[in-house]
Amino acid sequence: MIYFAIDMKIPKGFVLICIFLLLSGAALFSLSLPWLEAEGGLLYLGNGYEEGGPSPLLQSFGASVNLSFGGHFFLAPSLIFSGTQYQKASAIDKTLPTEIEFADSVWYLSMFLNIHAGWNFPFQENLSAGFTLFPSFLFRMPVRSWGTYNDDPELKKPLTSYFYQQGRLFYPGISGYFHWKMFESLGLSVRTAALFPVFHFWDGELRVDGERVPFYDQMMVSLSFGVRYYFR
Repeated sequence: MIYFAIDMKIPKGFVLICIFLLLSGAALFSLSLPWLEAEGGLLYLGNGYEEGGPSPLLQSFGASVNLSFGGHFFLAPSLIFSGTQYQKASAIDKTLPTEIEFADSVWYLSMFLNIHAGWNFPFQENLSAGFTLFPSFLFRMPVRSWGTYNDDPELKKPLTSYFYQQGRLFYPGISGYFHWKMFESLGLSVRTAALFPVFHFWDGELRVDGERVPFYDQMMVSLSFGVRYYFR
């Protein structure tokens, strides 16, 4: 039988990040903001290695706020959450997304801190579209463990360390969206985004056959739907 446990020890770095986000959020909401948007959708995570599970399709949810500079240009910080199960590769130091049935694995909560710089183009009074470029900082925290990782929590440290080596927490991204302002204070959005694993240019990861891992390994593509509330 496979047992799991909820890990109660939260990394100090994660606590500091949360404190920073809370303080930043308080500062943002002290300003006069045009809108706040809550979103949810699906996130594709590429796995180009021979081991692990097939590239998973994950649920995601989060929120963003708008900092308008006038005209078409705006900034929109967002915080997105997702998560999935991971295992260790047998041949190299690599953490891989895996299937729920895999015995020795850890479920990680993923937190994306994105800073969108975008351009909005209105078609009509209530219809608009645009795109953004953004840096994304991805922080992962172990939440549940199975098998040997449940028996010996120290084994999780190499899995977690992998995500922060070689700059793997940083993803540049691009997104596009379409927005419909239905009412004076409410609108709907459809958004697609791609996050690129640029760290593959320098991390030198190889497959078992000696070839470089494909670029889509750890690449992410998302489709989300948002509900936007207008403050003014």
